[in-house]
Amino acid sequence: MLCLKLGFEKNTSASEWTAIDGVWRYGTCFVAPYRHRRIAASSLRCGERIAFVIRERSSVSRAPNDVSAIGDVDDDAFDGALREAAAWPLNFVSLVVDHARRCAEIRSGEWGSAPLYALTRGGTLWADWDAARLYPFLRRGLDLPRAILALVEIGYPYSSQTIFEELVHLTERSVARWEAARGHLEIEYPRPVPRLRPRKIREGADVLAAFDSLMREAVGLWTDPGQIVATELSGGIDSSAVATALAINSDAPVRSYGLIMPGTDGVFQAERRDELAARFGLLDYARDCEEFLPFAADGERIGAGSTIPWSEFYYDAVAALCREARQDGVDVLFTGAGGDEISTIMPDEEPDRDIELGEDDPPALPPFLTVRGIEAYEDACRRHWPAPGAAVERSCIEAAATNADVFLRHGLWPAYPYCAPRLVNFCRSLPLMWRQGRELQRLYLRRHGCTDRVARPEICETFADVMTMALQRNASVLTSLFQESRLAASGLVDREILHRSHAAFRATGEQKWKDAFVELAVLELTVRAVEQSTSSVASHPPSPDDVMPFIPS
Repeated sequence: MLCLKLGFEKNTSASEWTAIDGVWRYGTCFVAPYRHRRIAASSLRCGERIAFVIRERSSVSRAPNDVSAIGDVDDDAFDGALREAAAWPLNFVSLVVDHARRCAEIRSGEWGSAPLYALTRGGTLWADWDAARLYPFLRRGLDLPRAILALVEIGYPYSSQTIFEELVHLTERSVARWEAARGHLEIEYPRPVPRLRPRKIREGADVLAAFDSLMREAVGLWTDPGQIVATELSGGIDSSAVATALAINSDAPVRSYGLIMPGTDGVFQAERRDELAARFGLLDYARDCEEFLPFAADGERIGAGSTIPWSEFYYDAVAALCREARQDGVDVLFTGAGGDEISTIMPDEEPDRDIELGEDDPPALPPFLTVRGIEAYEDACRRHWPAPGAAVERSCIEAAATNADVFLRHGLWPAYPYCAPRLVNFCRSLPLMWRQGRELQRLYLRRHGCTDRVARPEICETFADVMTMALQRNASVLTSLFQESRLAASGLVDREILHRSHAAFRATGEQKWKDAFVELAVLELTVRAVEQSTSSVASHPPSPDDVMPFIPS
């Protein structure tokens, strides 16, 4: 939600901060909020302390969205404003700078829809929602053990740790503290959120009506009268339910954007989309996934030098939808991310499963890892520091972190109705029969006139075939990456075994290590993005003028 550069020069004072052209500045330092109508920014000063609060506006909020002039207040008003910010029901970031103590504190909200990444270099603190813009300041590059952890487990566990040694992730409700004299960041995790357990439903209670009401309340957090309403739509249960909630609770037509899978899956997917569009009057726009396959030689990720390893795998395809949405005047895009998670079944609820639960089997290790690579993986497992349980399922906030860069780079604010706390708590409180197989969402779709083709599809789309197609068609790009593998040069990957494994995949289409090839290719692109960026900082350091998109109110 912001980018910042902060340092303390001799004899500087909080009184030197001013608001100029939508940015707070003093000297060469700045605090620049993401400029969007959904973002409100304010600041307060109390002696040598100054606070900046950037928060996501609710649909009923009348907070200004311009960077405000800095108001001087007393201690009580200053501390009260920070308590109020911490209680804000949507996403927020607060930054408190103490010039007397030469330190700063950044506090993040519980939604995680536009998380911050931060690092220090010399006596300067940098933070940004776009991690790639911090690449020029990296001195040590990848944390190689954590890179191997991501390769083996095909993902990035939700944590303040990233695969970059110096770069930290402000997870939901976490606090980052920085003292200029010590020069490094300390992260404080919050307490875990207690998880609600299923309860008995009162006789005569209308569960579906309650869900309907909560869905209306959730989508209402991001809808404003007179503004365009738009959503991602795959035609699956989750996105279909969100599109339905928007359509029945909006006075204006709803725009929908989606990607069509290849083959038979795509035919059935298109039929579901057509039914939803006809039923609810959606203004639907779809593109074929095959047009924007990952790892294409002319794709955005290959040459831009801005690959973020935990970002959306299908970045190029999603970026195309984002561009189309912006051309249509959309600046808030709803998503069905989190739909699976509101139907989560705890292990001890699973039918026909023993109460005594054993350990999960360890993931299989790719054959091209060296002994050193295996040791690195084991080291990363020992050093892993996961974030505590959140108000929503961890996969929801991981999905938000995955999508943030592609959405925000294209001027779209993401809306996650399935992460609304009241909706999540309600669903967690339901007995198994309502959550199993996402029965609640299916009944919701049927309640609003959808046929079983939408509510209970026999065939659902999957990106698995798209990724196989990408690896086959763009094999030359991966071959080039693997021939000059930076992870092989580090001794973590055996180059020859990697070549043989990849050649066997190209020849046979054997799926066993497909995901490992994808993850390795993303890591290789990330290393090259960092290499490309580190030489640019001296000639063109980031500034608030060229890193923040301006989205008109």
